[in-house]
Amino acid sequence: MSNASDFIIENGVLKKYVGPGGDVAIPEGVTSIGKEAFRGCDAITSITIPNGVTSIGAGAFELCKNLAKVTIPRSVKSIGSAAFFGCDALTGLTISDLAAWCDIVFSQQQNPFRGASKHSLYLNDMPVQDMDIPRGVTTIKDYAFFGCSSLIRVSFPDSVTTIGAEAFGNCDNLMYVTIPESVTSVGGCAFINCSKAEFAISDEAANRPENFKIEKGTLKKYYGPGGHVVIPQGVTNIGKAAFYKCSSLTAITIPEGVIGIGYGAFDKCSALTSVTIPEGAKSIGGYAFNGCTKLTEVKIPQSLKSIGERAFSGCRCLAVVNIPDSTTEVDPDFLDADGVTGIVISNPSRLPASLRAKAAVGFSRNHLNGEESGFKENCKYIKSNAAKLVDVAITYPDLLALMCQERLIAPKDIQIYMEAVQKAGKADLIAMILDYCDNKINAKQKEGVEKRKEKEQATVTDRMLARQGKQGIEGLNIAVTGNLETFGNRNELKAFILENGGKLASSLTAKVDYLIMNYPETDSAKKQAAQELGIEVITERKFNDLAGRLFTIEGTKLIKYCGSSEKVTVPDGVTSIGFFAFQGCSGLTSLSISDNVTSIDTFALSDLPNLTIHAPAGSYAEQYAKENNIPFVAE
Repeated sequence: MSNASDFIIENGVLKKYVGPGGDVAIPEGVTSIGKEAFRGCDAITSITIPNGVTSIGAGAFELCKNLAKVTIPRSVKSIGSAAFFGCDALTGLTISDLAAWCDIVFSQQQNPFRGASKHSLYLNDMPVQDMDIPRGVTTIKDYAFFGCSSLIRVSFPDSVTTIGAEAFGNCDNLMYVTIPESVTSVGGCAFINCSKAEFAISDEAANRPENFKIEKGTLKKYYGPGGHVVIPQGVTNIGKAAFYKCSSLTAITIPEGVIGIGYGAFDKCSALTSVTIPEGAKSIGGYAFNGCTKLTEVKIPQSLKSIGERAFSGCRCLAVVNIPDSTTEVDPDFLDADGVTGIVISNPSRLPASLRAKAAVGFSRNHLNGEESGFKENCKYIKSNAAKLVDVAITYPDLLALMCQERLIAPKDIQIYMEAVQKAGKADLIAMILDYCDNKINAKQKEGVEKRKEKEQATVTDRMLARQGKQGIEGLNIAVTGNLETFGNRNELKAFILENGGKLASSLTAKVDYLIMNYPETDSAKKQAAQELGIEVITERKFNDLAGRLFTIEGTKLIKYCGSSEKVTVPDGVTSIGFFAFQGCSGLTSLSISDNVTSIDTFALSDLPNLTIHAPAGSYAEQYAKENNIPFVAE
C-alpha cells in the first residue's frame, strides 16, 4: 500500500512517483498527474486515481509494463498523449461515470489503451458489454472507447448529436450499433475495424439534406451518421474523399447522372457491402474504394472508361470485378494481392501481365455458371499459360475444373499438374486430373502417363482409406448459411477450408457433404433442401470439431475455444485464459486446467451452468473456481 513519501507533489501536481510499486493509490488532494510521473515503473500493478484529479499528463504511465488495472474517476477531463503507451499488461479499466468518460478529451489520438493490449472497460467493477449511453450526453468524444474488446452492443439516446473520430475503433467484438435520428455527425473511422458490427440507422437520419455538401453538382462531403445513404438527384460527381473513413456507411445508392467517382471517395468505408455504379458513369478514381473490407459486390456499367490506382485495394471480401469492354484505362495497381481474387474481362490481354491470372479465375467462375462472354480469348490465354497457372488452379479449383472441362492442359503439362495436386494433398483435385488423363487425351499421349496414373490412383485410394475413422475435412464439400460465430467472415472460413483440403460449395447439390448452420433448429428453405438431398446439417462448432480447429491461442493466452465438446482440456503451454474465451459453450460440463495457468479472466467461464473445473489441488484454477462458485474436482 502506498504512503505519502512515495510521491513528489507540488501545488496539487503529482510530479514523480518514487515508491516501491504494487497496488498504488494516489493521495487525495492531487488535481493533476504530471508528464511522465510514473513512466517506466515496472513494479506497479494497479493505480487508483482519486476524485478531484482533472488531468493525466502525456506519458504519465508510459512503459509501466506490469500495470494491469487502472481506476479513473469522473473528475478527469483530459488525458495526454501516450499516457498509457507500452502498458502491455493493461487489461482492465474501471470507471464510475459513463457520461463523464464520454466527455474526456484525449490528446493526440490517445485514449488510455492506444498502444496497449486489448482491454475491457469496467463500469463499477462490471464489464461493459451491452452499453446504453446515458440520456443527456450530447457528444462522444474522439477515441473514447477505442479498442474496448468487451463491448458487444452500444445504443445511443436521442440526446446524442455527435460521435467522434475513432470513438469505437478496434472494438473487435462489437456486433450491434443503434444510432438514433438525433445524430448529425459521425467522425472519421468512428467504427473502424469493427468487422462484426451491424448498424441500425434510420434512412431519415442517413439522408437529411444537411448531411450533404454539394457545390455545382459535385458532392464535396457527407456529414451524416452513415447507414444506407442515397445520394441526391442532380449530383454529377462524387468528390475527392467525400465519404472518407465513414466506417458506419453500410450501403450507397448512386443516382443516374453521376459521371465520376473521385479520388478516395469511399476510402476506408469499412462497413460498405455493395455498390452499383449507374450507367453513364465514366470514371472511378484512384483509392475510390480502398479499404472497403466488407465490400462483396460492385456492379460496373458498360459506360465506364477508366479505373484508377488502388481503386479496390484492400477489398478482401470482393470476389470478382467485372470490367466491361468500354473500360480502356485500367491502372495496373487498381487492386492488390489481398483484395479481389477474380477479374471478369472479355480479353485478358487488355490487363497488365500481373493481373491476367486473376482474369483466369474470374472467367472460370463465370463460365462454370453459364456465362460465355470472352470465351475464345480467355481460353486461349489459359491454354497458352497453363504451366504458369498451376498454383492458381490448385488454389482456385473452379479454374482447374474449367481447364479439364475445356481440355486446356496440354499433354506436356500434365506431369506438372499431377505433381502439383499430389503435393497439395487434395484428393478431389487428384481425382480430377486422373479423370482428365482418362478422357481428354488420345491413346498415344496416354501411354506416357499411364504408369504415373496407376501410381497416383493407388495413392488416392490409400488416402481415402486412411481418412476413414479419422477427423478432417480433406476432400469434403462444405456449404454454409447464416451468420458465423467463430470465424470473422465467409472469406476467413473459405480460406480455412481450402487450406485444409476441402471446398466451400456455393450452392446445395448432392455432392455437398455438410451444411454449416449455427441454429439448425430454425426452419429455412436451405435446411429443407439439405434434408431432401441427404446433406448433414452441422453447427459451426461441430465443423470445428471435425476440422480440428479447437482453440485460438495468441502466444500463451487462450483467446477462444471454438469446438462443441462437453469435456475440454486446456492445451499445454497456455498460461492465461482470456475474456469470454468459452462464450457460447453452454454444453460444456468439464474443463481440465493445468497448474501452468496462472490467469483466468473474471468472465472467461461465465454463463456455463453445468461446468465443473478439473485441476491440481492448490492451483490457480482451484482458487478461481472457489471465487466464482464453480464446482471443482482436484486431479
